[in-house]
Amino acid sequence: MITVTIAGRDGTLNVNSSAVEKLIQTILEDSNISNAEINLVFGTDKMLRELKLEYFDEDVFTDVIAFRLDDGKQLEGEIYISPQRAAENAKTYGVSFSNELDRLLIHGTLHLLGWKDDTAEQKKVMSREENRFLTEINVTTLIN
Repeated sequence: MITVTIAGRDGTLNVNSSAVEKLIQTILEDSNISNAEINLVFGTDKMLRELKLEYFDEDVFTDVIAFRLDDGKQLEGEIYISPQRAAENAKTYGVSFSNELDRLLIHGTLHLLGWKDDTAEQKKVMSREENRFLTEINVTTLIN
């Protein structure tokens, strides 16, 4: 069973919980994962910057961070997304805010599965995988 918990909603972001769950479930099942506990946290820029500094020793703003927490028996992880960064990214890349949230959720989920984006080649491969899920899944908007 795949369980998704959404936290950090302050009322300004009306999240479609069932669409979030479906998206994460589809990505995990594509990798033959049928048991997982995922926490999705919508946090402030400040929160994600502090996490990036504490865990990655980088003092920068970031849009998404993922932490794998399990011991290998069942996938457990946390995905942190900054709606502020998502909004900035959407403007920069000329896409809708909803589309950018979709991409960040896919990106974070891929990180939980072990995907890396440390090099230009890894970023290219990961971006292709994000695009595949964006087109194949026919993502229902994650925000209402």
